[in-house]
Amino acid sequence: MQRLLFVFLLGAMVVQGQQPSQPSPAVTPAETARQQRVKEQAIVIPQGATVEVRLLDGKKLRGRLGQLTNDGLAIRSVFENKIEERTISFADIKSVRYYNSILPRMTINYIIIAATAAASIALAATR
Repeated sequence: MQRLLFVFLLGAMVVQGQQPSQPSPAVTPAETARQQRVKEQAIVIPQGATVEVRLLDGKKLRGRLGQLTNDGLAIRSVFENKIEERTISFADIKSVRYYNSILPRMTINYIIIAATAAASIALAATR
């Protein structure tokens, strides 16, 4: 009986001395691949270019691409009439793309030119 009590007490002391280990946050292979894809997207864009960054929470940020690091990128943008530089981790980014604000205006111009040409041809064909 004393032997059983000794084994029980010894086991209790050993268990008390051990601290439960905290599980490390697991990064899935898909998460790693997504972060690598975002890094590759950012590397091909020249520094200082206007970019649109889509975050995992659905927000869109536009600004000038700043410094790239292994962990993330910096964006300079105007916020409340101040130029602010934000550093965003690649883990929070869904995609990065070059943003060209002239392209939508050019598309509208081409549509107007095409519509005018089509109307001119239709008018000439009816005479």
